[in-house]
Amino acid sequence: MPNNRRGFGGEEYLFGEDANGVYYESIRIHNWPTSPDMVPIGAMWRSGTTLKVVAPSDTELLGNPGFESGTTSWTVDGSITTVTSTTADTFKEGAQSLKITFPSTGDYVRQSVSLTAGKRYYCACWVMPTSGVAMLSIKNATTGQIMNMAVTADLNEWALLEIEFIAATTASHQIRLGNSIVSGTVAYFDDVKLREVLTT
Repeated sequence: MPNNRRGFGGEEYLFGEDANGVYYESIRIHNWPTSPDMVPIGAMWRSGTTLKVVAPSDTELLGNPGFESGTTSWTVDGSITTVTSTTADTFKEGAQSLKITFPSTGDYVRQSVSLTAGKRYYCACWVMPTSGVAMLSIKNATTGQIMNMAVTADLNEWALLEIEFIAATTASHQIRLGNSIVSGTVAYFDDVKLREVLTT
């Protein structure tokens, strides 16, 4: 059998028979990024001769991320109303979710956390809007800057909203569950995550 070679990005897969007719397979790795800065979560980068994976830490940085204790650890703004829901299909993880009604834009259910400046973080949550547009956003509480956001308008369907950001300062950052543009949004939120992104 002649030698064969197939390339997959930074990975080269070689297979065939040697001079003695023995079949072999091998993988040759080359051209991997040498810095993790722009490498997406789940992908690999090269440090010297070692391949490393970019992945979120297992350590959760939020309190009560699945709303199993209602709104404990969370701040509910203004005219928002909340209720925990244990009805089938209205929670994604655990035993309940948080159903939030947003009468207007600009109010949030939020949690403040102190993060390390320059560190990379991953934030995600499951959302199912029944009306309007639901949003996950990150705010620098010192400057007021919105650091990243994700939205969904897919009604009556669970959507995983995912965002990444670099902590700008060691001051407080706000993880915010809200609505975008449309007043009167009603949505179920569950299993919020905030994890440092590791590159080792």
